[in-house]
Amino acid sequence: MLKKEEHHDYFLKKLTVSNPGREMIVKNFFNAFVDRPDHSLETLSQTTESFYLWNQLCFFIKQDYEKIKDYTQEDLSCLQAVYITEVGANYFKNQAAEQAKKEGAIKTLETLMQKPPYYFTFEEITKFTDQKGDLLLTQYTEEELKDYLHKKTQEAPVQELPEILVFKTYDEQRYFIFKSKVLQLILRLCTDARISVLDAIKTHWSEVLRQFDMLPEMKDQRAFEDRLEREIRIQSPILSALLHSSFLPLLSYDASGGDDTSKISLFVNGQLLPYSEILLMGRQELLNDAKIMLPFWYSMPLISWIARMLLRPPKSKRNKKQKTRAEKYREEEEAKRREDETTAAISQNEAVSKKVALREAARTAEQAYVPVSSTLNRELDSYEKIWNQRLGSDVHSNLTEDVNSLIRDYIRKTLRTIKVDGFTPSRIESLADSLMNAPGLQKIRERDALKMYIKLYMVKLVKNIPM
Repeated sequence: MLKKEEHHDYFLKKLTVSNPGREMIVKNFFNAFVDRPDHSLETLSQTTESFYLWNQLCFFIKQDYEKIKDYTQEDLSCLQAVYITEVGANYFKNQAAEQAKKEGAIKTLETLMQKPPYYFTFEEITKFTDQKGDLLLTQYTEEELKDYLHKKTQEAPVQELPEILVFKTYDEQRYFIFKSKVLQLILRLCTDARISVLDAIKTHWSEVLRQFDMLPEMKDQRAFEDRLEREIRIQSPILSALLHSSFLPLLSYDASGGDDTSKISLFVNGQLLPYSEILLMGRQELLNDAKIMLPFWYSMPLISWIARMLLRPPKSKRNKKQKTRAEKYREEEEAKRREDETTAAISQNEAVSKKVALREAARTAEQAYVPVSSTLNRELDSYEKIWNQRLGSDVHSNLTEDVNSLIRDYIRKTLRTIKVDGFTPSRIESLADSLMNAPGLQKIRERDALKMYIKLYMVKLVKNIPM
């Protein structure tokens, strides 16, 4: 019917008038359909741009045929064709909408995976939510997520690593990370681990020296490197796993480049740099610091010899395994939790009960942001070093205090109306997004690190609400 000259020009004109400024698009669509009507459903299944034009054309044809009183067989056939086309158009339109929704969810997934902490387990990835708080896993299936991760971790151009890399920690936990974030993460973890490793070894060595004992690592560089490796495995399992990953030696040769951190090499002649160089830590300097922590008379030969004879503990009690700072932190938090439970049980005050519930909610949220091998303050310091790059201690401290004051004022207002069960990771994410739009924070460049800092500081404030 549309091939007939009078109908052809008539319906083409109606479509063109209804779509001003899109005359060429309408003409191409109309002529493509008229020239190859037997391929119309195939065309529908392959495009997402012409559903509106299909619906318009079907509507115009039905509108004209409703005026006919006596239908011929040709008229009925034409109407049947219109109804079939409408069903097909709606079907493929819904399919296209679902596909677009799925692609949007995948893009959101990629964005979230490129935000701190940059490394995620599969279970954590399945719990990602969009800006509305809806699970991304409701917008695609678990099988589709596995297929996506498999494709991203296996397929890559020639002489390039896959876009997403996989590594395992010593407890066989499997993590996914975008390759563009690997060296950036290693640099942050090295800076963070240096402080904790330095503190752990210095404290341990000082205790050993206090007991008039010596360790091989104090004198032998190789033993010292082994101790650093063991300490990194304890203090920062993620850093240890990344340094031993199979892809790290290849990353500097990857043709895709990355950011400026890709120019940093952790390898010399194919071998990983010594841990003392990675952490910028000297054995002799560390030993001197440990000796400084001892009482002055330890440096006096005669007195120290007499004290050694009288005070040195039995071998069985020497050099006991020390608890890490993270383990001590977890024990302290557990003690505070029990204290809060006791306070809530004794007190009949509703305000006290709400504070206890909020503190418990903050501790639960903290588990989503702070690794088991770290502490809340350690993570805060780590992210602060990234977003606050001001030189000079006074300027640096003032900027940090300004940001902290802004967060404190914001959270103080929020706590007046927040529900007891409302302080969740998704709610904290929403609060951080709102605060990130504050004019005073717009000039800070490292947005991801700043946002993570805001979330952690919010958790710290709520966790330490005074009773």
